[in-house]
Amino acid sequence: MNGYFSRIRMSASHGLNPVLARRLTEGYGLHQSLWQLFSETGDEARDFLYRRLEDPGLPAFYAVSSRAPKVDDPLWTVETKPYAPVIAAGTTFAFSLRANATRSTHDPETGKEKRHDAVLHGRRSGVVASGPVGLQEAGRSWLEERAERAGFRLLQAQVDGHRDYRLSVKGKAPIRFSTIDLEGVLEVVDPDRFQRTLFQGLGRSRGFGCGLLLIRHV
Repeated sequence: MNGYFSRIRMSASHGLNPVLARRLTEGYGLHQSLWQLFSETGDEARDFLYRRLEDPGLPAFYAVSSRAPKVDDPLWTVETKPYAPVIAAGTTFAFSLRANATRSTHDPETGKEKRHDAVLHGRRSGVVASGPVGLQEAGRSWLEERAERAGFRLLQAQVDGHRDYRLSVKGKAPIRFSTIDLEGVLEVVDPDRFQRTLFQGLGRSRGFGCGLLLIRHV
């Protein structure tokens, strides 16, 4: 698979004061602003992943996309390059992932599946311990269960940063989701599946900054 890896930063010369700029790029407005960089007509299916960087300054992001982002939007400074990783089975990578980790249960009354935050669900059901230990157990377990389908074997994992989000959308119910941050080491088992994972992501809420698997050689 071929695509693009981009670093996207809010331009300091866009003419907006920092307070207004942040309001334009937080919550659901952030999703809309980034979408415009990867869309020509507004009707395309989403074909990009992004992750907000921990930067105290103006908003900045990494993104992986099938199409090159626009580079002439005055709101953003975009640095992009081709992204076509050549991956062999047995290769080890250090990784970083911000994921919306959820678990599904069957509701016998409605017959429908309900999604739950994996950490909270594990604690409430007694599957994992409370506190930091439970966070580690729940996060590693969630990722290990998806590793084979994603083309890798998990070697090490550290879990941090369990956060809740509530995004206001005009005229609609708020969008709610949670995230955990995972870092560690993995080994590629199936190069084709792993490459798809790099472009398609892991977990839910991928349109809101989750699911992008960042890797580097160790």
